[in-house]
Amino acid sequence: MKRTLLFAAVISLITVVACKKDSTVNSTPTLKGVWSLDSIVTKDYLNNVLQYSNSQSGDGAKLDFQDNGNLVVTNANGVPGATQTMTYSIAGSYVSFFGGNYEIRDLNASTVSLIRRDPTSAVEYEDVYLKLKR
Repeated sequence: MKRTLLFAAVISLITVVACKKDSTVNSTPTLKGVWSLDSIVTKDYLNNVLQYSNSQSGDGAKLDFQDNGNLVVTNANGVPGATQTMTYSIAGSYVSFFGGNYEIRDLNASTVSLIRRDPTSAVEYEDVYLKLKR
């Protein structure tokens, strides 16, 4: 009888420990970590009217936003094994890297869009959308 009670107590303890709540489930999504470039969408505007849109599939690039402030891009420009390292910084809803300032939109655990606006004149601009996924 004592052996059965001891066995039941051990099983109960194991069950409680194994069912510990995963603290990452409700955590805030972060840009840090490794992302795959899913697509690049470019849109050209004149007087706020869309003139041209181009969509390209991802080129196999991986973007690793590291804790130390480095962004490591592998398979850059579709070249297997090519690696490029640069710094990045996050300020509010913007991330800056490679000379560009990107707005972070729709960030969740598995996808994010990074949007950069490049004005070419007082009435013309281009929006570049980098769509990333984990």
